[in-house]
Amino acid sequence: MGWRAVLFRGHFRARLAYVPWRLAARVIASPISPNANLDRCRLASGKSASAPSASSRRRFCHPAYQPDICSPRSKSPNDQREVLVVQSILILLLLLSISDAARAQTTCKQFSFTAEVKAGESFRRPIGSDLLFGVEPEETNNIHGWHFGIGPTVRTADDNVLDYIFVVTPPYHFRHPTDLTTDYGVAAQYAVKPGQIWFWFVLSYADAKVASAALDHDIWPQNDIDVANQGKVRERLPKGRGEFVILDSKFTPGEIDKNGNCEREFCGKMKSIRFRVTMVVPPTFTIASGLRTTPESCPGRWE
Repeated sequence: MGWRAVLFRGHFRARLAYVPWRLAARVIASPISPNANLDRCRLASGKSASAPSASSRRRFCHPAYQPDICSPRSKSPNDQREVLVVQSILILLLLLSISDAARAQTTCKQFSFTAEVKAGESFRRPIGSDLLFGVEPEETNNIHGWHFGIGPTVRTADDNVLDYIFVVTPPYHFRHPTDLTTDYGVAAQYAVKPGQIWFWFVLSYADAKVASAALDHDIWPQNDIDVANQGKVRERLPKGRGEFVILDSKFTPGEIDKNGNCEREFCGKMKSIRFRVTMVVPPTFTIASGLRTTPESCPGRWE
């Protein structure tokens, strides 16, 4: 797009805010008077168009004097075209203003960062709105690897059970997408193979508590109605959408059977992973310093 087009587009949108919409609505709704040409003739004569005298009508509007504009008649093709052009421009301006307003409401913010961790190490990064993204090591009972999650920057006594990702990202039984470990018979070479992991997360401690309580009812429901109700509770909570991408990894591979599984003591070990995290958050989310943001469409429906 050339600089003239950019300049025109900016000027065009700037003028949009000053359009008198009530006047525009009148122009769009009002038809041309059948005697519009007569009014033009009267105004040209210097007389009032609203109350012309009989003599002025005969003098200035006789076809012998001004046959082109002084004969009372219906709308001419030129008049119709002028009105259509004006109406089209006003409708276009209205649609553009509606489109801009809708776009402002559906535009979220996106940011990303890249990091690397080695075996036994942890990683923590403030992301904004008092939230922290973390990667924590797992080195117990012949289980090796990491877990990633989101929590508050200032932790309290029960924060260790409130993972802001887990409470709204399925599946909730067995191995979770945030597990990058050799648990559940997953060999090291499969646990950290390059690829992407999608996740949702809530945006506040209060919402995490609500989602956690709803999830408890969802996992151990009393009836089907209870499942549906608790699902709706978590659906209504504001959320962000994230992507964890393993870019590279180093590991000692495990010994797998014909089904691709391994015995716990023979699942191998992770040495390091390099990863990139991308998140899309609502416009009201305050981004931490040092993170560059770009506009992005807001995530679709939570499932």
